[in-house]
Amino acid sequence: MANPETSVAIQVLSSRDELISGELKRKIKIVQNRRGYTLENILCSKDVKDLQILVFSIVGKTRGGKSLLLNLMIKYLESQSETEDWLSGIISHEHGFTWKAGLDSVTRGIWIWPKIYRRKTNNGTEVGILLVDNEGMFDGEATDGEIIALCGISTAMSYIQMFNVKDKITTDYLETVERNLVKGIENMDSDQSAKLRDDYNLMFVVRDWVYEEDHSFGLEGGKTYIERDSERVSKQYRYI
Repeated sequence: MANPETSVAIQVLSSRDELISGELKRKIKIVQNRRGYTLENILCSKDVKDLQILVFSIVGKTRGGKSLLLNLMIKYLESQSETEDWLSGIISHEHGFTWKAGLDSVTRGIWIWPKIYRRKTNNGTEVGILLVDNEGMFDGEATDGEIIALCGISTAMSYIQMFNVKDKITTDYLETVERNLVKGIENMDSDQSAKLRDDYNLMFVVRDWVYEEDHSFGLEGGKTYIERDSERVSKQYRYI
């Protein structure tokens, strides 16, 4: 695990404007951390280097609360209890992924939380959980190609990729998944793409769910909503 004193996320990929051949372009680069913890330090530390690592990443709209949601996950994973007490207290701005209110985007590129949490699966296998945050979509600055590239990298390394949405799952969100996530998989070579299709898990995380009376919270409620909604829409919508 990472140094217990570490309280901030680590950037592993940057996305920023650079002057290239006299033209300003957005460039994605690997971040070389000269001080503090690196991805190698975290993954190759003695207590986790032989563990299977499950990456939980989150994507979605800019300013949609992705980083805050990951901080809730950190709070849960660091709780020693299975009760709801982990929800009490506050979420500090000084611990976890950086987040704040406002119009401007906060997360650029891809960031990881420098701690791997050991957990046991239902079949008793011990695994490590690594949390990953991604630059938001629809900020008006990044091109489709840049979004597809970042999402593709995140998708390729994720065990579960959470798509953060608000209120309900709409056609716009499904089209975004097809355009940015599915296209990122298709752009890989055939062997990578085939393996990823077998292993990849996408989960919609819907905030402020508006159909609580008809469809309960959780996976079962979401499944019945998707099935019910697909019955009443066009063939094109069902295809997506």
